Amino acid sequence: MKALIVVPGLKRFLPYIKIYEQILSNYSIEYNIVEWNRNSEEYLESMNPFVYYSKNSYVKNVFKRGLLYIGYISFVKNIIKNNKYDFLIIATLAPSVALYPFIYKYKKNYIVDIRDYSILIDYIKPFVKKVLNDAAFTIISSRGFKKWIPSETNYIMHNISNLNNVIAANNYYYNPIIIGTIGFLRDYDENMKVISSISNKNDFKLIFAGTGQSLKKLQDYTSYIKANNVLFTGEYKKEEEANLYKRVHIVNIMMPRGKSSDSLVSNRFVNSLTFYRPVIVTEGSYQAELVNKYKLGIVVNDYTKLPFQIIDYFKTFNYNEFIESCDSLLTSWKEEQSDTINKIKLWIESIKK
Repeated sequence: MKALIVVPGLKRFLPYIKIYEQILSNYSIEYNIVEWNRNSEEYLESMNPFVYYSKNSYVKNVFKRGLLYIGYISFVKNIIKNNKYDFLIIATLAPSVALYPFIYKYKKNYIVDIRDYSILIDYIKPFVKKVLNDAAFTIISSRGFKKWIPSETNYIMHNISNLNNVIAANNYYYNPIIIGTIGFLRDYDENMKVISSISNKNDFKLIFAGTGQSLKKLQDYTSYIKANNVLFTGEYKKEEEANLYKRVHIVNIMMPRGKSSDSLVSNRFVNSLTFYRPVIVTEGSYQAELVNKYKLGIVVNDYTKLPFQIIDYFKTFNYNEFIESCDSLLTSWKEEQSDTINKIKLWIESIKK
């Protein structure tokens, strides 16, 4: 048997892809992964021969972005055409819709893994529904997606790390309070507001660990306002992630409001719970619902009040109670994820027969 995993990005930034790789390896199934290196100048070339390279894929010009996307879809189409695959795993909604004319013959032999909202639902919802209903099933990473996803059969698979929780309960010292933004730096405006609110306040240190399309602009803004308590440490290896979380006291996950960010559960949110670190999230989002329900951190609607909220939060912070809250939510997620993985295995076994 042979499978294809379609990823509209680099898999090293998408930890959930490893779950699929592990399942396929356990069944000794040969597989290829199509990746998209969206900024070939920024990253070294991959050993994977199925990588589509483009430059400046994060341009704001809609027409240019469309041309780049057409190039990526054509690249994937040719791979499907020139190889014989028994089934497909397609990450995110847009590639699934764009590839449908070439994958409809795989009806019930492909799955779609959705990690964010797509504006395609606003314009071609009936067609999106057909694409999803022709799939064996749909994987979603957040219960918040159930508010808008036009799919009759969907299962939840979170971005839970296989690492054990490694942070000791007695290592919290707050001088200064260290705020971490760990991972891909996508949102400029929200992170800029966090920098502005924390800038040059002696009680705080703000660390950005990772790369992304907003990195340079955030560095320029930090220099412009002469913020001396903001540090950028650059891209890191996955094995360094645990120590990055251990280094901070609370994790910044502020996002802009919108259907996607309001309904998702981010990698950073899951990692924060895994490594027992409270979070800062945007009011009105699904992540804020979880924070309020399980007492996992701070919900913000006014950036100017963020420093005071953080200080007030840590005045009454009980780390042991916080650990219990993290474990409670993670346990429920792991149970959901285990059920979903079993469904994927049963699906693969049905194809093998």
